[in-house]
Amino acid sequence: MFLITAQFRPSRSKRNAEKEGVVFYRITGEVAENGRRPQRNINSDIHAADASVFKTGRAEILSQLRLLYCVIERRKDSGQTFTIDDVTEDFRKALTGDESMGATIARSRTEFSLRNEIVSVGREFKGDFNYVLTELRDTVPGNIYDYIFNLAQSLKNEKRISLARNFLSLLANLKLFAEGKELYFQEIVKDYVHRYADWLKQTGITDSTQSFYLRSFRAILNKAHDDGLIESTSGWFHEVNTSVVNPAKISDGKLNRKLMLKIKSLDLTDNRHAALVRDMFMFGFYCGGMELIDISNLEYANIQNGLLTYNRRLKGLERKVVLGEQAKKILKRYHGDSEKYLFPLLTLSENAQFVTIRNYVGQSLKIIGKAVNYPRLSFSMNITAFHSMLSQVNIPELLLKTK
Repeated sequence: MFLITAQFRPSRSKRNAEKEGVVFYRITGEVAENGRRPQRNINSDIHAADASVFKTGRAEILSQLRLLYCVIERRKDSGQTFTIDDVTEDFRKALTGDESMGATIARSRTEFSLRNEIVSVGREFKGDFNYVLTELRDTVPGNIYDYIFNLAQSLKNEKRISLARNFLSLLANLKLFAEGKELYFQEIVKDYVHRYADWLKQTGITDSTQSFYLRSFRAILNKAHDDGLIESTSGWFHEVNTSVVNPAKISDGKLNRKLMLKIKSLDLTDNRHAALVRDMFMFGFYCGGMELIDISNLEYANIQNGLLTYNRRLKGLERKVVLGEQAKKILKRYHGDSEKYLFPLLTLSENAQFVTIRNYVGQSLKIIGKAVNYPRLSFSMNITAFHSMLSQVNIPELLLKTK
């Protein structure tokens, strides 16, 4: 698999301080016989004063990255042996509009998903492309690890990225529990589920994270049952923690106006991570209640003319929210901290599974909760607080209020 990244090289001219730098592409080839991966750099025709070109010239850079992908795909599909130098030479021709590259140039201008086994794009622009994983892993009959991996890959192809990540998180956790040993469906019985649940408790992770892993495990086993790979799992999960934490069952479960104002005005200048989590919590409240995963995945493209539009994770339903001044003020604090996301949480934790990020958020919420004397604070309380406070207001009368 090739790796392509876009980078910026500032001008090194001492005579002309105003000379612009250039965007170039680094191509990392497949592993050679000597065990090394060759690299080549090739300049684009995109010049700029500084790296802000990654924002201002993003569309053009993406177009050229797609062209570079098509160049590599063409060589791959030819079935002939080729080198990284062949790729750079083809790309130079394509950039100049050489007639021999006409079909490749035309394909690069169409909409399609990148084949993940051919090329990966560097993190700066990776999220701008859709990927299709055309090849699944060869499976060992009855191996639950292979089953989960291939199921996650299929979900990615269906663009159900969130659920795929959940299953991959479970896969990594099950491997830890099994201490590197292979795991087969025939070994999964009620006792195994209970031993796994007990082990999760001993790891010291939060109740909600334990519930997350067990609910994901249950979903996998139910799917395997439907596929005829395992017998009935009835009753296996009745005595373990699969409940979703309901803020309404914690204390009174409601954050009143006084507590919300405390959270909003909390001075967290010495803890930028907790400040980020607090701001995301308040943003969710100002937007009528939002889940952590929905807020984390919000992109600049989700906002047009002050209107936030996104699809909810649970059911995929589209939701539109008119942003108020408080929500806009929060967004302004983080504008530019990430090339893609409204909040830089995923950027700060780019290599982590989402369950790890959720634990990270949980630690910050403990700090915030302790500071406002509400130690059982959870992120979903931004939703319950909104609905609780909304239920105490007659909206129709407020809309027509004249004094």
